This record gives sequence, structure tokens and C-alpha cells, in this order.
Amino acid sequence: MKLNKLRLKQIIQEEVELILEAVSLSTRSFEPEEYISTSSPDPDPYSTIDYSKFNFKDVPTSTTATGVSSPVPATSPLQKDTAAGIEDEQFKEEDAEDIEDEQFKEEDAEDIEDVDVDEPIIDEPIAGVSHGVAPTIKPEKQKTKPEKQKTKWVQVASSDKVIVRNPKRAYSTQTMADYIGGLSNVSGGNWYVGDLSKKGGGKLHGHASHQSGIDADISLPTVDGGMSIREKENGKWGFKNIKAKQLDLDRTLTFLVHAAPKAKYVFMDKSFHKPLKVRAKEMVNQGTMTQETYEKLFGRKWGKGIVRHEPHHKNHFHVRLSGSGIKDRRGTGKVRVASR
Repeated sequence: MKLNKLRLKQIIQEEVELILEAVSLSTRSFEPEEYISTSSPDPDPYSTIDYSKFNFKDVPTSTTATGVSSPVPATSPLQKDTAAGIEDEQFKEEDAEDIEDEQFKEEDAEDIEDVDVDEPIIDEPIAGVSHGVAPTIKPEKQKTKPEKQKTKWVQVASSDKVIVRNPKRAYSTQTMADYIGGLSNVSGGNWYVGDLSKKGGGKLHGHASHQSGIDADISLPTVDGGMSIREKENGKWGFKNIKAKQLDLDRTLTFLVHAAPKAKYVFMDKSFHKPLKVRAKEMVNQGTMTQETYEKLFGRKWGKGIVRHEPHHKNHFHVRLSGSGIKDRRGTGKVRVASR
């Protein structure tokens, strides 16, 4: 009797160890669903024990998957608890989904209530674009620079009361050619024109300027009715120096008034300036010259007019027109050479 009790105790202890080992294996290697699956039941940990050699009178037995009787039910409490826990989790997830569905339905219903079916839904128009009309995209205008008209060289020829000394040194802009031609309308006799520029411009022998077609040397009128020239053989001529008392003031002022509208400068020796100013003031007082013309020629106390001093100009006027010359945008009388 004692032997049976001890043996029974030993068997129960072995079964407990087997149960613990089965629990350990189930938590590491199997998912919970595998314990409750009906299509492929898990191997019973008690199926490896042969219970036929034991006589259990009061212990209930059950048949395992292998057909061997076992004192442990086919479905252990561990499997029941695991299956129950899985079912609880599934029910919780389904309940949560049902709750979310209800919330979405309630929100949709609120959104429907917020819409006023009597008023049409109109999209807000985009600023600057009429509603329902596709915006027109204007093509960008290509900015094209206007073509610069090249200033051509013009050869100035002699005309009535205008004598040009050297045709090879008588090239200029069209503006200067028109100015020279207009000298025929200026009273005072014949006007002798010396150097202008050479063909194509550039440095001209004997001059610092006369390079861009806007400079001209013109004779001075003298009190004897002539000009500041010297006749040479074969009909040639050249300028000659005169003194201030030899200068015909009235004819000189007539020439300067003609030059004033177009000239930037008229260079003369300073010895001529004082007597010309005195005579011009007399003409202003007599009403034969305006104050504006006087200031244009000789300037005010705080400014200068177009008449300027230049050394070596006792025998001719040096007229420089306003505006740009050829390859001389600033109108300096010199051709601008591009730096390399």
C-alpha cells in the first residue's frame, strides 16, 4: 500500500514536470491560435506516458490523440485559459471597430446636417481670374534692343560763300555738314573752312581733336572786310594770325549767334573775349541782342558760355558741335579706343 502511494506521488511529480515543460514549449514555439485549432490539434504532452500499467480507481481518465488513456483531460486548463484569452482579445478588437464605425457614422451625419442644401456650393474664385474661365497666359515679350544706326561719314564740299581748303581733310557728321552749308546764309563775306576730320576719323596731323567729325576750323572776319587768311600760289590759302583790334566785332558776333544753337564750344584766343563782350553788352542795351543770347555766348558771372579760350587760336574759330561724334559718344572730338 505504501509502495503504491509513493509510486503515485512520483508519477504526479513527473506529470507536473511534463506540464511545466509543455507550458514552456507552448510559450516559446507556438502561437496561441495553435492550441485552440480544431483542424490540427497540438500533440498532447501526456500522450508519451503509458498509463496502462497503473491502476487508478479514483482518478478519471481520458483518451489522448494517440488512443492511450490519460488521467489528464484532453483539453487542459492551460489551453482553455489561452483560448479564452484569445477570444476576449478578438471580442475587444471587434468592439473597438464597431465603436469607431459608430463614431464615423455620427460625424458623417453631423457633416450632412451642416450643409445647407438650399444654397449652392460655389468655389471661391482665384484672385485675378474670372470664375469658370481658364486664365490666359500671355507670352513673354522678347525684348529686342533697337538697332543702332551707324553714323556715316560725309564729305563736305565748297558751296556759295563757303570755301573748303582740303577735301581729304573735310569729312564730318551730317550735322556738321549741314552747319557748314548754313554759313552761306551768314552775312560777312566768304567763309573759309580749314580742317574737319579725315575719312574714317582718328588722329589728324596738327590737331589734338578733329577725330570724330564734330570739329571745324573757320576763318575770323577782319575789319578790312576780309578774313584771317593768307593767299598762296596756285589758289591755295592758309590761316594767318590777327590782333584784337583787327577783328571785326559785329561780323564775329553775327557768326557766333549763328553757331550758338548747335555749338558746344567755340574756341578763340582770350585776347578777343573782352572786346567781344563789351560790344555784345552794347547790343543788349540797344535791343539788337537778347540777354539770353549774351549769356549763351559768354555766360553769367557764375558760369561760362560757349566761347572759350584756346591757345594758338588767333587766326580761326574752332567750332565743336553738341552731341556725339562718330565713335565719340561723349562728344570730346576724340575717337574712343577700346581697351584691350
